[in-house]
Amino acid sequence: MSFVTGWYPEGNRWVRLRVDEDGSIHVVGYVDKLEDIGDVLLTAIANNDILYWDATAGRWKNIAHLGLPNAHHAQAHTLASHSTKAHAELTNVTEAQHHAKFTTVEHLAIGNGAPHHTKYTNNEAKAAAVQAGAITDGVTKAPTHDAVYDVKLAADASKILTITFIIDGGGAVITTGVKGALEIPFACTINRWTLLGDQSGSIQVNIWKQAYDDYPPEAGQKITGDLPPKIEGAFMGQSATLTGWTVAITAGDCLMFNVDSITSCERVTLSLKVTKT
Repeated sequence: MSFVTGWYPEGNRWVRLRVDEDGSIHVVGYVDKLEDIGDVLLTAIANNDILYWDATAGRWKNIAHLGLPNAHHAQAHTLASHSTKAHAELTNVTEAQHHAKFTTVEHLAIGNGAPHHTKYTNNEAKAAAVQAGAITDGVTKAPTHDAVYDVKLAADASKILTITFIIDGGGAVITTGVKGALEIPFACTINRWTLLGDQSGSIQVNIWKQAYDDYPPEAGQKITGDLPPKIEGAFMGQSATLTGWTVAITAGDCLMFNVDSITSCERVTLSLKVTKT
């Protein structure tokens, strides 16, 4: 024979059942307390206790809700204790609560020994910087995890350049037409144009582009769309709105500068802010 526990709906309670070898079932007792079930051992029960399985004892036991060392709410959580996605999307938890394990000084500290960044070694930091394109593998290693960010910023800043072309009327008002060309020896993307005049006036300059092997470019190869650089009754003009522009320049492309219209100005500097690619 064997014993099992079953639910008795008419009595709305659990009962202890004996199953004989012939298959007959007999009620032999009522389960009035959890410890009446054979594999449950309760001691010093307190409000809000929970049950956990003790594999060594082969019993269910009670424990305080926050007392289990590996319980979800019993640990201070770090980046490593849950997914990156979860870390980014935690709601109803302030930064101070989530990072309470670290003081403000510890959280802002940098270097291999900093509490918040001890996961990263010099080699890991360098590898991350190389992968981000901040440095090449031959460059001296980035000294800290935070240096990856600093090196990347410096590398990005070094990619910002200016292409400058001066249009000079030789002491007289500038005339319309082609004023010259530049060969650009590096690939880049145009981000903004600026025009600076020697006096208040108006000017519109179009830019044509062609590969070096097919030089010179023609008017039909303008890159400025319907928004060419211009000054209107002022000393200067500038815009980062490049709608309709062909902003990509390939290494070896030639830019030709053509004055479409002019009033008053005798000397104008046109500059293109670009990012090396």
